[in-house]
Amino acid sequence: MKTYHFNAAERDLSDFMYAYSPVPKEHKPFVLWDDCIANYPVGAPESPENSAYVSIISKEAYTSGTKFSTTCSFGEFGAPLIVFTDDISENTDGTGLYGLHFEVVAYEGGCNFWHIEPWPERVERPIKTQKIAFEKFEIKPDEKINITVEVKGKTITAWVNGHEISCENADVPEKFHVGITACEGPNNFYDFTIED
Repeated sequence: MKTYHFNAAERDLSDFMYAYSPVPKEHKPFVLWDDCIANYPVGAPESPENSAYVSIISKEAYTSGTKFSTTCSFGEFGAPLIVFTDDISENTDGTGLYGLHFEVVAYEGGCNFWHIEPWPERVERPIKTQKIAFEKFEIKPDEKINITVEVKGKTITAWVNGHEISCENADVPEKFHVGITACEGPNNFYDFTIED
């Protein structure tokens, strides 16, 4: 088991690479706060307008039975998530570009699982999304939460604020890279743990 702490004293992102969905036009890095990494500038008001889509994913690939978790929080409309995939190519700017990938997303209304694949023909939003599982429950903005995900065989299981959600999907890969994504609104990530 390895835990990565994202505070200034312990932060080391060298085991990760930046990668992006085909949707965002800008590929911004995480903002390095004293106690976390975030997708909006230090001192800026928490709002979707100040927030960027930012994602890092492990350079190492993991196998069935791996659990990964993050402590995070979000502001208005924020949707912090855990991402995993075996489909990463190099973008024109040298960063990673997600092909088919899975997201386990926490937000004010609960948790969603997404199956996402590129759809280059649809220029305005070049991805095809399918919600494959969800559970509705309240998560309060600015509250620290834990998202834990286990990928075992073709089954994805997540635990968020005492709720367990699980589903099977035929496209779940045997080996995969794992990471975190800041999405929709302001997101803060305090740590990331991989248990294989």
